[in-house]
Amino acid sequence: MTVIWSESFDLFGNLNDYAAKYSEHTTSPGGFNTSSWFNVATGRFGSGSAANFGGATGSGSATSYSYVGGSLGSDYPTLFFGFAINPRAVDTGGYPFFWANDRSGNLEIEIRLTGAGNLTPYVTCNSTVLCTSTTALTMLNWTYIELAVNISPTAGWCELWMNNVLTASYYGVGSSRGSATGNVVGGLSSGIRTFHIGEYPKGSSAGTHDYYFDDLYVCNNVGSINTDLLGDVRVASLLPSGAGALNDWSRGGTDSGANYSQVDEGAYNADTDYVRSNTIGATDTYVYPDLPAAAASVKAVVAQFVGRRDDAGARSVQAVVRQSGTNSLSPGVANMSASYTSAQLVMDVNPATGLAWNVSEVNGDEFGLRISA
Repeated sequence: MTVIWSESFDLFGNLNDYAAKYSEHTTSPGGFNTSSWFNVATGRFGSGSAANFGGATGSGSATSYSYVGGSLGSDYPTLFFGFAINPRAVDTGGYPFFWANDRSGNLEIEIRLTGAGNLTPYVTCNSTVLCTSTTALTMLNWTYIELAVNISPTAGWCELWMNNVLTASYYGVGSSRGSATGNVVGGLSSGIRTFHIGEYPKGSSAGTHDYYFDDLYVCNNVGSINTDLLGDVRVASLLPSGAGALNDWSRGGTDSGANYSQVDEGAYNADTDYVRSNTIGATDTYVYPDLPAAAASVKAVVAQFVGRRDDAGARSVQAVVRQSGTNSLSPGVANMSASYTSAQLVMDVNPATGLAWNVSEVNGDEFGLRISA
């Protein structure tokens, strides 16, 4: 697996909707502001949604903030992050809008802004500045930021890219990733376990922070595809729009329609409508709308769903790709827990062909789920 996480921000109506996917989802009204500091904004291409996180600080320690954090499930020394950001208001404190931690919650890496009068991003580790961008963000405009980082006590490095241009780097006394000698880990060696975007809950200088975020991805360097920065990408969320060829699962909840109509809502609605099965091998597939017309290539397909098991024992599922009447399975398996949890089954290549995806395959294939155990 090389793509670890993807996010369009199209499927969340409020902060509580993040609970199934993000291990941390926090808003803390305080200071001199009484709003929740979370809103849904228009996506950066004029359609879909973006996440709007913000906060404010008043005198002393009075602070309000909002952010979400995701757990990557393992420790990764080398990671690549990408996301679009649109600053709406920036205070003078230079607080992070992105940060990543190790397994113990210690800060490994952050991206901060210089302040309200200078929207220049810079990268820090344990409060030590590693590198500062040669380019600033523009207020009320979208910029695609990518961070490449290798956590190592002896060969650490990081790079900051903006709109596909390298604007800052740190290689210790080296001059490239291959010759890097830096220590970006501050004595820690476990690698990165969690990441966060939003308003960092810290600081006391007066000011307001407000950011839009869209089109996020996380990759590692394992495998043969998607093992480096992906460039400025768009994450498109497609919801089922019609019945597929296979409908082994039963309908549940209050919706009496076809199977696909039980799972076509944007924000999941728990037991209101759903599909269910306890039969190993049971498969449901659905038809989906086409990718956005501007799509020219596909980096990966991620089968994302929210599910749970409702009895003792173990249950796991795999994603199904039905192409030309033949079913192929995702390499990854999602193990269900007793509470509703979001799962992402990443397919960097098309399991039907073993090759990189193309637009016509995504537009023409059916996708669904199979109970694997």
